[in-house]
Amino acid sequence: MKTNAARQVRAKIEDYTRFIYILLALSGFLYIGTLISNHEHHGGTMTIMMSGTFVLLLVSFLFSYKVKKLRSSLEE
Repeated sequence: MKTNAARQVRAKIEDYTRFIYILLALSGFLYIGTLISNHEHHGGTMTIMMSGTFVLLLVSFLFSYKVKKLRSSLEE
């Protein structure tokens, strides 16, 4: 790869890695919130919070997959 393109790929890898950490932390906080308030809220609120946790984890795994592909393309 050219140096400018390689620099852009490295920047994307760093950004995606930061997004992964932020999304994992946010999903952890949401999950802890569902555990703490297990007896205070009704089922609808719990469903929304658990769905949000699942979506955040899914997006973080998608970013992880993108980082893996970008690293392999950078090595070529």
